[in-house]
Amino acid sequence: MTQHHRPEPFFIADDTALDFLNSVCTPANEEFEWLASGEDLLDWLLRATLIDSAGAADFPAEEMNAAAKEAREFREKFRAVVANNVGRDAPALEEKFIDDLNALLSRGSDKLEFQRNSAPPPSHLLARRWRLQRASDLLAPLATAAARLLASPDFSAVKQCEGPACTLWFRDVSKNQRRRWCTMSICGNRAKAAAFRQRRQQEG
Repeated sequence: MTQHHRPEPFFIADDTALDFLNSVCTPANEEFEWLASGEDLLDWLLRATLIDSAGAADFPAEEMNAAAKEAREFREKFRAVVANNVGRDAPALEEKFIDDLNALLSRGSDKLEFQRNSAPPPSHLLARRWRLQRASDLLAPLATAAARLLASPDFSAVKQCEGPACTLWFRDVSKNQRRRWCTMSICGNRAKAAAFRQRRQQEG
């Protein structure tokens, strides 16, 4: 697995759970992993705003790395569920997966907090704050995001990028649900360039 010059994590899915699936991806014939270590896991959770710095306790590195390993394992189980249910209004879930998901959801504790939103225009927001007592509790926010997607009434909007070598997922929130690419800058422009070359060859 190549990790040299790893780019910033992709948050292009319009859904946190699908961004979690995209925490390992192959956008252009090179695989990138953003949960390779406990430090990576903490960094990704902060970037995804699933936890805040106040909830990121200083856990031992060994426990953090074990949590990252468990997160990667859960990610692949979740990926299989999503992939097997693409196009369905509601996913069909095995009892074993539901039991495993509920076990993760039982970890940690959270509370809702009413906050001022400093970004303009002035507003307020209801934020979830996690109390993390051990490194393994870091999986609770991930499980919550996954459960929310699986219970969503618009699960059928989940799609995978049509780029031939791309593994990125997204939730299609476009007006006509015609989104095909992870991003235009990655796969959309590549597809346009390929179509242009093909037309030129046909014309020639």
